[in-house]
Amino acid sequence: MVTTRTNLTTRRYRGRAEAVSLIGIHTMEAPEGSQTAENVAAYFQRVDASSQWTVDDDSRVRVVADEDTAWTLPGANARSLNIEIAGYARQTAADWADAFSLKALNIAALCAAEWCKKYDIPVRRLTDAQIRSKAKGFAGHVDVNRVYKKSSHWDPGPNFPWTYFLGLVSKHLDALGGGKPVPAPANPGWDNRGYSTAWISTQQAKLNRLGYDLVVDGKRGPATIAATKSFQATYRLTQDGIPGPATAKKLDAAVAARAKAKHHRRTTTAPTHVYAGIGTKRGRLLPKGYPFTVVNGSGTKFGKTWWVQTTAGNWVRGAKTTKTKTATKKKG
Repeated sequence: MVTTRTNLTTRRYRGRAEAVSLIGIHTMEAPEGSQTAENVAAYFQRVDASSQWTVDDDSRVRVVADEDTAWTLPGANARSLNIEIAGYARQTAADWADAFSLKALNIAALCAAEWCKKYDIPVRRLTDAQIRSKAKGFAGHVDVNRVYKKSSHWDPGPNFPWTYFLGLVSKHLDALGGGKPVPAPANPGWDNRGYSTAWISTQQAKLNRLGYDLVVDGKRGPATIAATKSFQATYRLTQDGIPGPATAKKLDAAVAARAKAKHHRRTTTAPTHVYAGIGTKRGRLLPKGYPFTVVNGSGTKFGKTWWVQTTAGNWVRGAKTTKTKTATKKKG
């Protein structure tokens, strides 16, 4: 449930000098919190800055009317509508994938979808050339600054999940009944759906620990999509092939469980008897807790040998060590 509030500021220009063609995306450079949208809206009452919407994980606050011009995107204020999202430009892909950010992105996408329908704006991120030519679409503060060089802002940051966000905008737009969807790439080969290559690489490595055979290249291609869907099916997750937060959390649990199972298999065959001997002969029983390691292999080693009896009753050669302690040992 999204709560919509209004806290209009006088820090804006009345009316518009140009037709609306650009939706600007920003980060507030403020911490995640359920009152951040309200707090930043209040902040816009006393500073020379503003935005149409401020958004956090459960609410959006109207600060400037669509028909008026906010003071937030130098070089493109006259033609832009702007959304401030709780968080920071420095956020990592994992930060953008946390529960708070996913909710905030969804609310921001709803705001944007309403504008796309109202002003017939296509759901696409603009290139520098398109920004310069005043084409319709979306841009980050950093994109507009790169073109017009009017400020040093770099939000929403290099890890902002553009593809994921624009996908949310398209879904809301469909629900609202109209608009221009994201154009399909000609032949992308791979699509990370807004997640960074570092995030995808991490999930690929986890899948490989579970027995999949993927190239860890940070690209969500056909093989990664298939492996992700297979894992999602096994753990009853939505089978969309996207290694998002829910899938990543389940991957962590599965990897940890597998590691624990391997450790359990090792300890269940731990030796219970350790003897010192000469050559192939077993000698005296060593005291409980005596350090040793098992040596795999076959053949006879002459000289001093440590003989180990496993829980399965087998005798194998071992080697004395000062680092590894045995499991409980007792006389048979």
